[in-house]
Amino acid sequence: MKAKNFLLFACVLFSSCGTQPKEKPGIVEVSKQVACEPYFDFDAVEYYSVVIGEDSLWAMYEKENKSKNEKKLKELLLDYPATGTISDTSMLNGIEEAGFKKKNILPEKFADLNKIFCERRHEIAQYAACKPIYRDILIFKKTNHTVGLARVCFKCNLSEIIGTIRNTEEFGQSGDYDRLEKLLH
Repeated sequence: MKAKNFLLFACVLFSSCGTQPKEKPGIVEVSKQVACEPYFDFDAVEYYSVVIGEDSLWAMYEKENKSKNEKKLKELLLDYPATGTISDTSMLNGIEEAGFKKKNILPEKFADLNKIFCERRHEIAQYAACKPIYRDILIFKKTNHTVGLARVCFKCNLSEIIGTIRNTEEFGQSGDYDRLEKLLH
């Protein structure tokens, strides 16, 4: 009797294999997530980006007498630490003069941004181990006031996010960095 039960269990187990949809390893569909609580309540998003190669960046970093714009660029790309508070946005002063290009994100993309910039649980976590270079900065605004800021390094899949009370430690998991990069570019 035990052998029949085991054989029946094995048949059910093996017959169910392969009937589930295939997924890319490490990527979970957003629709499968239980809850997604947006980080920010916003009505506008400014996106700043800069194109600079690592060789150029490190040459500028090592340079003795940096210009005001080079110092600002270095600060934005490498140095500026996330403070956890959005009240000090002085780091954004002179961002365009430092070489960043500004683009306003269209409201049609806000729902997609909310699906990425939200607190939720992920089935699989991926972490990077490299020195981030934050070439992409998003500024979330509500009635012309900054309510959130995100600096993103797509190469390392790392970010710094300030202005939310939500847990941002798992930001970017489940393929969110790829979705965000496609959305912005």
